[in-house]
Amino acid sequence: MKILMACLGMMLALSPAWSRDLGDIQVPVADRSAEARSGAFAEALDQVLIRLTGDRQVEGRSALASVRRDPSRWVQQFSYDGVDSEAALALSVRFAIPVLIRQLEQAAVPVWTTVRPDTLFWLVVQRGAAGEIMSGASTDPAVQSLIQAAQARGLPVALPLMDAEDQGRIRAADIRGHFDNVLQQAAARYAAPFNVAAVLYPGATPQIRWRLMYQGRLEDSGEVTASTEAEVLTALVDEVTARIAPRYTVRPGVPVRYRLKISGVGSLDDWQGVTGHAARLAGVSELSVAGLAGSELLLDLNFTGQADQLRALMSLDPRFLPCAEAQLSLAEPTDVVSLCWQGGKNK
Repeated sequence: MKILMACLGMMLALSPAWSRDLGDIQVPVADRSAEARSGAFAEALDQVLIRLTGDRQVEGRSALASVRRDPSRWVQQFSYDGVDSEAALALSVRFAIPVLIRQLEQAAVPVWTTVRPDTLFWLVVQRGAAGEIMSGASTDPAVQSLIQAAQARGLPVALPLMDAEDQGRIRAADIRGHFDNVLQQAAARYAAPFNVAAVLYPGATPQIRWRLMYQGRLEDSGEVTASTEAEVLTALVDEVTARIAPRYTVRPGVPVRYRLKISGVGSLDDWQGVTGHAARLAGVSELSVAGLAGSELLLDLNFTGQADQLRALMSLDPRFLPCAEAQLSLAEPTDVVSLCWQGGKNK
């Protein structure tokens, strides 16, 4: 027992690799001068702050002034790519995301937790009469534009395989016709909580009509137009992000001490999955092991939000499930969050 507890303590102290993608930015740069590099750092930091806050208006937020001052403070590493010409030289920058998040929290800036659910895009491109549902392997330029826009916003996206199984279940006409029951059946194999059904109509003024669903329920819908396909797909991602990010954005406040009671933790791998996930959540600090009782793991932590939000954030890992009523005490305090763990389920 003592050895296992010591191993778990070491896990909590490790610096996770989960934040690297959000902190990696590449921006064009005129040359290798210190002045050009300083400007590139500032541009790259603003892009990272958009990813971390879910808000595109970082330049106008006074609370971010202290964080945006001297961006080089947050740079973990950088390198140049390409040749020394204005058209080809780029600066790749990696920012220290855990450090930046702490600074944002100290500046009382809401943080979009870095553990984020996948959003599955069922994108129909109407280049012909029938239209085509794009897959992740599609070579249509709309797919690349969608992925680039999502990366810029920090929105995890996926596209369906559109293999024989998908083609047997759903067609472009089902998405255009708003047959949500058909979409829900096709989406079940992917287990993504958010699904976007969108139809891109190319032309002189490209237009997209979209519908956002959460757990099979329609959340919102709309349409966007722009001058180019890339711009209209960026607008689509902005619309979707504006509706998803607030669900998982933790607002600053006085930390509350909570106890996590996790049932079904039976191995060191289970412990690593539970504690690693909890430690990555925005608003969580001072995570520690309170005890073990059979397969029940008790964790104490500080969290700046409410218990319901902590439960929702923990449930971003699909291996966490609500516990059966029989496993919950009727007199359980409000500062206790109970969940059940299914370690054998793939994340």
